[in-house]
Amino acid sequence: MDFPYSREVNNHLELIMSTPQHAYLLYGPKGVGKHLAALTIAAGLIKESKILSVQDFAHPNLIQVRPVEGKKAISILQIRELTQRIWRTSFDPSVPKVVIIESFDSTSVEASNALLKNLEDTPLQTIFLLIADSLELVLPTIRSRSELVYFSLPPQDIVLEYFNDKYSLDDKEMEDIIHVAHGLPSVIKELINSEERLAQTKSIQIMAEKFVNATTTERFLIAQEVHVQKVTAEFLSEVIYATREQSTILVEGERGIADLEKIMQAETQFASNVNARSLIENLALQLI
Repeated sequence: MDFPYSREVNNHLELIMSTPQHAYLLYGPKGVGKHLAALTIAAGLIKESKILSVQDFAHPNLIQVRPVEGKKAISILQIRELTQRIWRTSFDPSVPKVVIIESFDSTSVEASNALLKNLEDTPLQTIFLLIADSLELVLPTIRSRSELVYFSLPPQDIVLEYFNDKYSLDDKEMEDIIHVAHGLPSVIKELINSEERLAQTKSIQIMAEKFVNATTTERFLIAQEVHVQKVTAEFLSEVIYATREQSTILVEGERGIADLEKIMQAETQFASNVNARSLIENLALQLI
C-alpha cells in the first residue's frame, strides 16, 4: 500500500485483501492512517480500480458511518439505519458490501450492542471495518468477534523517505514537521499542506508543555485560552505527549502514569460532551 505503515501492518492488510473475514477492528494512534487503510481495503475488495483518489472513494456497496456533525459519538439510530441498509439487496452481488465505521471507540454501549447483533448474524458478502483509537474503549464482545489489526507508529526513517519522495522539502524542514506531528503520517500530511495548521499545532504544543509544568493559577489561564481557541481535543492529546516526555526517571515516571490516567479520563469525558473549560480547569487541579 502507498503509505508508510510498518511491515507487520502491511502484511496484515495484504492478507485482508486476499482472504477477507467478516469483521476487522483497526486500532492504534490517531493519525496513523487507519481510515485511509480502510478505504484502500474497501476499494480493493469492491474491485474499484478506476477511482481518482481513495479519499474521494464512493460506491453503492461502500457504507461509511461516522458521528453526525456536531456530535462526538455514533448513535443507536445510525446503527439501526445501517442494519436496514446491509440487509437490502446488493447493488452488485459479485462484490461484497464493505461497512466502515469511524470513531468506534466513542460509540455508546447501546449502539455497540445493536451492532453486535449484526456481527453475530452478518449478511453474506458483508465485511465490517471498525476504526478505533483506543482498543480498551471498545466492548469486549465486539473485540472478540473481530479480527484485531494494530497500527503501530512506523519508523521515522520510513516516514521521512516516504514524504521526501512526495514533497520537495529539505530534510531539516521535514524532520521538524515529523517531530511536531509526533511521527503520525496523516498529521504530517495535514501540516505539510497547511502552514496555518502547522503554526496552530506548534502553539497548542507550547501551551500543553507549559500546562504540565505550570502552577494551578497558570493552568487556569491556559484553560481559558484553550476554551477561547476551541482546541480542547488537540490540547488534551498534546498534554499526554508532554506528560510522557516529562516522565524520564522513576519518581517522575510514577507521577507521570498517575497524571496520564487523569488526562485520558478527561479525554473520555470530553467525548461525552462534558463542558470543555470546566474539564480542563478540573484537570488543572488534579495534576500532581
